[in-house]
Amino acid sequence: MVPFVLPKSGRACYSVAVAFAILCLSLSSLNWGRIAENISGFDYLRKVTQLSSVHHFKEPVSILTKNVQVDGALAPFIHPIEINPDSSISSDILDIWHDQDLGAVCVRLKSGSRCPHPSLIGRLYGSSIAMLEWSQVAPSGSPFTEHCGSYANRWLDPGSYFLEILIIHCNGFGTTALAKSRSDPTHDGRSVGEWLSFDYTYECIEDTTHNRLTGNNAFLSISSYHNGVGDYRMGRWVFSDESKFESTSYPKQQLTRFQPQGCRSQDPDLSMERCQIPMDNSRVYEYSFMWNQDQKWIEQLKKYQVDFGPQFKDYPPLKSSHDFHTEIKDMRDGSDGPPICLMGCSHSFTLWRSMLRLNLGHRFVNALLLYPEPDDALFRIKQSYQLYNCTTFIIAAGQWPSSKQAWENEKYGKPFSFQKFYKGLSGIAENPKIYDIDPNINIYLRTIHLNPLGDLISDCGVEQRPKDWRSPTVIDGYNLLVKEIVEGIKATSSKLRDRVHLIDTRFITEPMWDTANDFNHVHPRVSDVEALYIAGKFLLR
Repeated sequence: MVPFVLPKSGRACYSVAVAFAILCLSLSSLNWGRIAENISGFDYLRKVTQLSSVHHFKEPVSILTKNVQVDGALAPFIHPIEINPDSSISSDILDIWHDQDLGAVCVRLKSGSRCPHPSLIGRLYGSSIAMLEWSQVAPSGSPFTEHCGSYANRWLDPGSYFLEILIIHCNGFGTTALAKSRSDPTHDGRSVGEWLSFDYTYECIEDTTHNRLTGNNAFLSISSYHNGVGDYRMGRWVFSDESKFESTSYPKQQLTRFQPQGCRSQDPDLSMERCQIPMDNSRVYEYSFMWNQDQKWIEQLKKYQVDFGPQFKDYPPLKSSHDFHTEIKDMRDGSDGPPICLMGCSHSFTLWRSMLRLNLGHRFVNALLLYPEPDDALFRIKQSYQLYNCTTFIIAAGQWPSSKQAWENEKYGKPFSFQKFYKGLSGIAENPKIYDIDPNINIYLRTIHLNPLGDLISDCGVEQRPKDWRSPTVIDGYNLLVKEIVEGIKATSSKLRDRVHLIDTRFITEPMWDTANDFNHVHPRVSDVEALYIAGKFLLR
C-alpha cells in the first residue's frame, strides 16, 4: 500500500483545494439553489444506486434515411402540426409539419418575421424521449426560411409522440446560424468570425410563458424504427414499468419545465399553481435509462466497487471528494492506481457524488477549475498530480463563464463570448507544460450540461439583460466548440492527437435537460447514469 501522507507543500495545496471546493459549493447554494421544498426529488439521494438496475440488451438495426427536400405543397408523407396561437412568434409561423420520410419536424417562417433566425429546441415524448437536431434551410428564391429538427439519428420505436418546440432566442446567434453561414457565405446568418465574437450579454430569452411554437394537440406518429447513430445507439430514456403513472395514458402532453419569477422557496406564491405547474418535476421518475448494448461492461464494473461502510452512505453534501479520500486513505492498498480527476466546479462535484452512490467514489476525485484559463488549469493539474498522482483529467468548465459569476468578476465583467471560451479551452488542451508534468497525462474535454430555464436566465428586468446566460443557445455553442477543439487537435497535432479526447454525454443528459431540482445541477437520477457511462469508459478501457 502506498501511504497517503501529504508533504507539507501538499498539505497546503490540500487546504487551498478544500477551501475553494467549499467556496464553489457555497456559491452554488447561494446563487443557484432554488429548490422548492414541496417538489419531490431529494429522497432519491438517500438511495444507493445498484449497477444491475438496467434493461436488457437490444440488438441495433441498421436504417437508411432518405434525404428529401421539403418544399412546395405537402406530400403524402408530410403531416401538419398544430401551431400554438399564444406563441410569441405565432404570427410569423406559416406552417409546422412532420415529414416521416425525412425523419424531421419543420417550421416555416414568413419573410420579414420578427425572428428570422430563431434559436429553437425541440423534444419528442412517448415511449421514449428524443431531442431534435436543428438545421436551417432557406430555399433559393423563397420568401421564407425553414428550420428543421431531425430525429433520424435518435433511437425511437414506431408509435405516437407528443411534440414540443420552443423558441429560446429571437436573435440568431445559435449553432444553426453558424452552420448555415459555413456552407453558404451569401446567407444572411453570421460568419464564423461574427458568431465567435458575438456579444450576447444583452440578448434576452423569449418569454417562457409564450415560447412554445407547437399547440396543445401537437401529436405525431412515427411508423418506422430509428435505432440511433453514434452515441445515440448506446441508450435512451424509456417509459418506466416501475413508474407509478399509468402507461395507458401515453403519449400525453409534456411541457418543458421552467421557473417563473417569484417562485423561489421563500416566495409566497410558491404553493400556487402558477409556480407548481411549470415547476413540476414528476417526469424524471416516469422514465428510466435503457442501454442499447451488451451489459457485460456493467457487470465488469462491479469489481471496482468498494463499500467503505455505512458512514459513507449518507455522506454530508458539503464534504468534498478530498475529505472522502482523506477519510478512506487507511482503507485502501493503492493497488487500483491513482484516481481520475473530474475538473470543474459544482457540476463536476455532482458527478462525483454520483460516483460515490455507485460505490466508485474512491476511483474519482474533484479538481477545481472555475473558468477555462490555461494558467489556472496548469496550476490545478499540477496540484492534483501532487496530491493524487492524477494523470487522467476530465475537464468541463462552461458553467461559470456563462453565469452571473463572470458578470460580477472584475476581470471579465461579462459572460464569455464563444471566442473567449474557445481560446481559453483550446489553450488548456494545447498547453505543452501540462504534458511535461507526466508523459501519461491525458485530457478529456467533457460536454457542458444544459441548464433548465430558471428565473435568473429568464429575468431581463430593468437592465434589459439576463441575470444568468446559461441558456440552451449559449451552452449548445460552447459544446460545439468543445467538439471542434478535440477534432481540430486530432486532425492537426501528431503530438497531442492521442492525448486529447472528447467525452460526450449529451445522449444521456439532454433528453432530461430541464429536470434539475435546483434549476442548475443535473438531477441525481440522470447524473447517476452519466457517472456509470463515464466509469465504464475510463475504468474498463
